[in-house]
Amino acid sequence: MKKTLIAFAAALSVSGAAFAQTGFYIGAEAGAASVKDQAQDLANGLVNELGGSAAVTQDTGIGFARFFGGYQINKYVAAELGYLNSGEATANFSGVTGGAATYTGNVKLSVSGFDLSAVVKPFDQPGLDRLFFRAGLTSYEQKIVVSASSNGSAASGTSTDSGTGTILGVGYDLPAGPGVVRFQLNTLQRIGGLSDNNSTALSAGYLWKF
Repeated sequence: MKKTLIAFAAALSVSGAAFAQTGFYIGAEAGAASVKDQAQDLANGLVNELGGSAAVTQDTGIGFARFFGGYQINKYVAAELGYLNSGEATANFSGVTGGAATYTGNVKLSVSGFDLSAVVKPFDQPGLDRLFFRAGLTSYEQKIVVSASSNGSAASGTSTDSGTGTILGVGYDLPAGPGVVRFQLNTLQRIGGLSDNNSTALSAGYLWKF
């Protein structure tokens, strides 16, 4: 009888562990991403259009928040859907036109949209089993708002680009309290569907399993 009870308890323990490795989870994270330095391109464009001279300074980083949910299919693979919303990266410009008129302005860039990816934990060894790799697709919109003023007159305009891209990354899950602290580094390609619009993003967050 004692051996039977021990075997039964062991079986429950194994079943519980297996169950804990599957199921839904939700989470949130915050981080920073690189922004392509286009200050010189913007200055050249202003000079080509207006003549004279122009000077531009630009942020090369942007903050973001991401909310996500997923399903742990088994101990190795999860499917995850996320929504990202960034702050604004700003480029400030000023110059003098070929007609000697002075002007100032700024360009503000932001990104938002969804991503769908597979999160893979290929290792069984303690410690390494918390390491994961990410691969998936993004559907992001990049929004650019331009504001400028010259001699008391002001103008503004907005443009958007949207399309699919890819996300590849690596991260580490660290158990903490009732959930998991997650650290990750991702590379984003073709943001907004633009072939030369790429970024590297570093983030930290927390997820809950249920």
